[in-house]
Amino acid sequence: IDRRALPKPDSESFVTKEYAAPEGEIELALAGIWSDLLKIDQIGRHDNFFAIGGHSLMAMRMISSVQSKLGFSLKLKMLFTSPTIAEMAKSLVQGSPAATTLGDDEYSVLLPLKGGSRPPLFCIHPGQGLSWIYMGLVKHLHSERPLYGLQARGLDGKAAMAGSVEEMAKDYLAHVCKIQPHGPYHLLGWSFGGTVAHSMAVELEKQGEKVALLAMMDSVCDFSVYGDDDEEEYEQDEKEYVQHLSHFAGKSSIGGGLTLQERVMPISANNSDLAGRFKPSVFGGNVTYFRAAVPSRDKAPLVDPASWAPYVRGEMAVYDVACKHLEMDKPENIAVVGAVVAAKMEKHF
Repeated sequence: IDRRALPKPDSESFVTKEYAAPEGEIELALAGIWSDLLKIDQIGRHDNFFAIGGHSLMAMRMISSVQSKLGFSLKLKMLFTSPTIAEMAKSLVQGSPAATTLGDDEYSVLLPLKGGSRPPLFCIHPGQGLSWIYMGLVKHLHSERPLYGLQARGLDGKAAMAGSVEEMAKDYLAHVCKIQPHGPYHLLGWSFGGTVAHSMAVELEKQGEKVALLAMMDSVCDFSVYGDDDEEEYEQDEKEYVQHLSHFAGKSSIGGGLTLQERVMPISANNSDLAGRFKPSVFGGNVTYFRAAVPSRDKAPLVDPASWAPYVRGEMAVYDVACKHLEMDKPENIAVVGAVVAAKMEKHF
């Protein structure tokens, strides 16, 4: 295991364009909402939501606030296609279908987060099933690097949930291969998502495909070796994150119908059960591992990356991130993850 120092985040990622005041009633109203959410006094019409501190939880609050204060319904993906005040206001006024119709595609298994012509980065959801948290990676990747999130089946409240991690991995690979039929593949997963990403990488190798990048964010390898107390710690973390999501989303429905908490609670419980029954196989390639270096609570042990050693034939590069497990998607932490992942993918192109 090779423990690496994290590179400094690219300062250009946080640079905003020269300030231009919002124009018109809609832009001014949006700027007010952003200002309240981001705690920034001055929001320019060309400021990018993600570049000035926005992230997945803020995005959910944005959707709720715009709906309640302006009467518009927003699709989550509109934040990717129209991430500035000026672009968002224009989409709303013009009645863009991507902006004004809410449905279940925010909860689809394959969630496009960014387009481009290069081989994509595929990001697998943590225990609560949503991949919205990866939208913070967008600004750290090459402009031509596509980004996709893979989300748990069943978030729509209709489809059956996965019966095993192996079943989940094969299901996700069917979606991945429609976008990219052959390798080299790039996979990233946070928490339970890293476990699924590892299983996907193993399956791809069985098919004779190359996995150029397998990256995991504070993922536990084998839950069967943990005692009841350790498993309860993991389940508690997942419950806290679900509550965290629900706090930011409020009681309103994001995407219509079921509330966010009603959607993710069964998924979280199912994934916790799947994790407890899963034992990894061996992956032949290298692993990039990001460990949350701050305990989640007093005296709680950190995840040990060395526990993955029996299931990885290649090298493991370990990067400690100065945060708790549930804080890895915060802008300052996803920035350092993004810097490492982007650099490694550029080597493979």
